Amino acid sequence: MRKNLTVFFLSLFCYVSPVLGAEEFFEEAGEYYKIEVKYSGKTSGVIWAYECDDCTPRRFVFDDRTIVELSLFDSQFGVEYLKNVDGLPALVTWIPNTTQVLRVLPMGF
Repeated sequence: MRKNLTVFFLSLFCYVSPVLGAEEFFEEAGEYYKIEVKYSGKTSGVIWAYECDDCTPRRFVFDDRTIVELSLFDSQFGVEYLKNVDGLPALVTWIPNTTQVLRVLPMGF
């Protein structure tokens, strides 16, 4: 799993680094051991992201703008798909200086 993420970040860096010279980067990302998804409505809720078993979880919020990406199938889904990745490891991207999730890339698929 870590090898896949390393390749992903290296390819992302190669793609993004030329752009960073002139513009600001508008998202941050983190790899998490597991995520727990709690819906507060039909298309919104909270993601608790754990870096390890004993680590304090990080709290993120999601809404209908959040995208779930399955890289193995090269597919994108809405937040209703988050219930299928509850408890799995994932890469989470969010808007810097906020807790608003942009994308979730589960690693269990």
